[in-house]
Amino acid sequence: MKAAYIQKYGQEKVILGNLAKPTIINPKQVLVRVISTSINPVDLMIQQGKLKPLLHFDFPLILGNDYVGIVEQVGSQVKSVKVGQRVSGRISKKQIGTFCEYLVDNVENMAIVPDVISNEQAAALPLVGLTAYQALFKKCKLKRMSQS
Repeated sequence: MKAAYIQKYGQEKVILGNLAKPTIINPKQVLVRVISTSINPVDLMIQQGKLKPLLHFDFPLILGNDYVGIVEQVGSQVKSVKVGQRVSGRISKKQIGTFCEYLVDNVENMAIVPDVISNEQAAALPLVGLTAYQALFKKCKLKRMSQS
């Protein structure tokens, strides 16, 4: 499959080449054909090696955290998404890698994308949405208002 990857931290130019297509190895995983992805500041920090004390990856390393795509295959325990559905997610930070044609991710990291949301919007939302949620509810301790 086509992928954008690096072979070492600090590598200035990303390689556009072919790597093996991933396969499902866990019953809670989903194989997704990537339609769109987005670039975040953290992707550049990972490429530059600035996060290597915190995050440890194998090389070659496909960059990217956010994606939208079509479900191609589901693990035996996956019930919340089906083949052919459009999903969006923030891939597991233990594996990253969305700048590619196919990815495998845990089903709990993805959601079905409503028809009213474009691929570009769906690909841009997961990591920034998670960051906003964490800032508001984890750091600032914001509480839900009760509905009357």
